[in-house]
Amino acid sequence: MVDISRLACDTCATFANAGFNVVYQDVILSKHLEVVVARLARFDPLVVVLDPSFAEIAKRDASRQKTAYGGSWTPASLGAALRETPPLGHWIDTSSMTVSDTAESILIRWGALQTQARK
Repeated sequence: MVDISRLACDTCATFANAGFNVVYQDVILSKHLEVVVARLARFDPLVVVLDPSFAEIAKRDASRQKTAYGGSWTPASLGAALRETPPLGHWIDTSSMTVSDTAESILIRWGALQTQARK
């Protein structure tokens, strides 16, 4: 079985070592977030977790032309997995935010987030 997060971390490390600023964007839940943060620890990663409500997750999925869910993977199971995720980094309740609002919130707080990540 391929360890996708290891491959992603290795790719991030390759680009970071080459001098690039790297953004690793993925859905990383439960203990897997700790594993990814540990693998990238030498780069002092800044972790931002988007944490909308269960209802908002379901509402957003219903408005899409295709679904991100199927079988046992539902908006409720995503919400439950978020609750099992260790409180690493900065969590933002994006329930009432647009994509632009979310990006602006992260950018406005960027300096404070970097300081918080280094503590």
